[in-house]
Amino acid sequence: MSNEPVKTEDIPQLVADLLFAYVNKDEDFPHPFETEAVEKAVSYLQMEYKGTMYNQEFFNRCKELSKPKYKE
Repeated sequence: MSNEPVKTEDIPQLVADLLFAYVNKDEDFPHPFETEAVEKAVSYLQMEYKGTMYNQEFFNRCKELSKPKYKE
C-alpha cells in the first residue's frame, strides 16, 4: 500500500472497492485490494472526518479487522 494521500478523484474508486469488498467479503482471506481499500479509507477518514459518529479508535479497529485472519 502506498502512503500517498487519497486524492479527490480517487474517492469513487475507493468507495466502489469498499462496496465490492463488503458485498463479496471472505473474512478469513480478504483480497489484497480489499485490505488496501480499507487501509486507504481509514487513512483518508483519519485526516478528513469531522463528524462525531465515529472516532479514531473505530477507524483503527476497522484497519485491524480488514487484515487476513490466517497467514498463507
